[in-house]
Amino acid sequence: MSSFLIPSTNPGLSARVQDWLSSGTSLIRNRNNSKIIITSSILAVLSATVAPAIYRDYRDFISLGPGGVPHNVIGWLGVSLVLCPLGREMFSTEVYDRNPDKRSFLSEADVPRREGRRPVVGRHVVPQRQMDQIPGAEIKEKLTAAFTSLYQQNQHLVKLSTSLHESNTEALFLADGVRGNEPVATDMLREISHIHGTGDYSVHVTLPPQDCKKVIQAGWAQRHAFSGNTIFKRLGVKRLRLPAEYVLIYAPRNEEELKTVMKFVRASVAYLAGVAVEEVYFVDYKVYGEYGGLLSILYCIISYGQQNDELLLLSFYLQQTWFAEYANRYATYLMDPFLIK
Repeated sequence: MSSFLIPSTNPGLSARVQDWLSSGTSLIRNRNNSKIIITSSILAVLSATVAPAIYRDYRDFISLGPGGVPHNVIGWLGVSLVLCPLGREMFSTEVYDRNPDKRSFLSEADVPRREGRRPVVGRHVVPQRQMDQIPGAEIKEKLTAAFTSLYQQNQHLVKLSTSLHESNTEALFLADGVRGNEPVATDMLREISHIHGTGDYSVHVTLPPQDCKKVIQAGWAQRHAFSGNTIFKRLGVKRLRLPAEYVLIYAPRNEEELKTVMKFVRASVAYLAGVAVEEVYFVDYKVYGEYGGLLSILYCIISYGQQNDELLLLSFYLQQTWFAEYANRYATYLMDPFLIK
């Protein structure tokens, strides 16, 4: 600010006025400088704290692996800014108490208390993944094998195809011609279950309401953040209109947990297909390997005994036993390229 010339016949007064204006100009300049310094300091602090937090959040999103949304900065922004605010809590079970469907496909023995704490699940609603307690390569392989085995034994009920919800992994769907349990089957786009094979190897299933309550309370599962959220149904977003019965099963950490998880998958098949759980065949993935020789002998007796008078009676008897079905399935299993060894 330039100095003003104050015309006056009193030189002393003029000098005082000029000093006053100069002091005011300096004060204004100092205040402006202070504002600039404060603003710069705030921006520096924000840059030092917020920017790393944003980067960590993006890095966590990428670490979850692909699934459902673009696995890049575009997907991260969409999930963080649009989808996350629409998520709901994932652990309460009151919604299942209010459901009039009181069927249960899992006994109390099928749902033991899961040992230890729950795994940490990422804050991003899509893809839903756990951040720790990831199983080793052997359990991952056996889980995939068991999942494939269940499909092979139940092709009258299910088929295997690319997941509509994940896009990057295979899922069990209701087979063509199977009517399914409505309206859940339609809400799920007829998709029953999938393993997150590109990430943590947790499993998404859709279970009867009372079984959802059991697995959540026993520490095996939590809902998806969009489960039961009707906003997507009103908006016509089919891939996100998830029923309340859609839950995340934590990845198995050992073989005992793997067996339990596969019971949940089997129950999910029965629930979506609208059949009794006994109608969903599943032999533990180890049975064929441990008892394959015996099943082969039984199959030979059953098959060829009908052509041999000496074995006819024994063949007829074996056909009435519970393991005859497994012997027949094992024979088909031997010719399948997905044979578990």
